[in-house]
Amino acid sequence: MAVSSYRTLTAIAPAIEKVLAQVAMRRRFCFDNALAIAKAIPDVGYVVGRTAHVDGDHAWNEYHGVHFDLTAEIAFRGAVDFGRYYAVVRLDYASAKKVTPLRPAPNLPDIWIASLEQGETPAS
Repeated sequence: MAVSSYRTLTAIAPAIEKVLAQVAMRRRFCFDNALAIAKAIPDVGYVVGRTAHVDGDHAWNEYHGVHFDLTAEIAFRGAVDFGRYYAVVRLDYASAKKVTPLRPAPNLPDIWIASLEQGETPAS
């Protein structure tokens, strides 16, 4: 699947920029970065999966079917392959908040499987 720039999401780009003015997108903090956006903007989902540019699980956001990755776009200045993302699960903010604070994260795949078993909607 491909990931788009948040700037293409004209309905929420101003809200994202407001969050970016208050919260720094940091490398190696993709889970926190994606959670901050999901918390601040209604209807923005929190997605976890794999990418070509991260060795391990990675988190990004989704809005009405359009996926965007502020960690890659802002913290890495877009120097990643936006076409190689593999979503595993999409969570709403409340569900994501329950599992995100766990660190270190070697057991995250089990958490996402448990979330799916509890009825969360898988990302497409």
